[in-house]
Amino acid sequence: MSETTTTRPARQRKPRQAPARFCKIAREAAGDFLLLRTVHPRKPDSIELYRVECFLSEIGGRGIELTKPDGTRYHVEVQGGRQRATAPALNRTAGTSTRRQAS
Repeated sequence: MSETTTTRPARQRKPRQAPARFCKIAREAAGDFLLLRTVHPRKPDSIELYRVECFLSEIGGRGIELTKPDGTRYHVEVQGGRQRATAPALNRTAGTSTRRQAS
């Protein structure tokens, strides 16, 4: 008489759950703000705050400047259905860029 043993199936890890992300735009007297909240399954939520300013882009379309409370700036260009971003953006003072003009 023979005895057979069953082998266990190989253990497989469950895929890591992606964090949930939420976005809210708040219009305040001090300006418009973008609030990004990321909900992590095993860590506290992370919240990022950006001040939002819109302007016409020099190369067409619309430009959006996102400024963090620490002063880091990001520029986003939206033209039609396309988007392009820079990180971190050039410093802008009073609506002018610190880029050097060609002589």
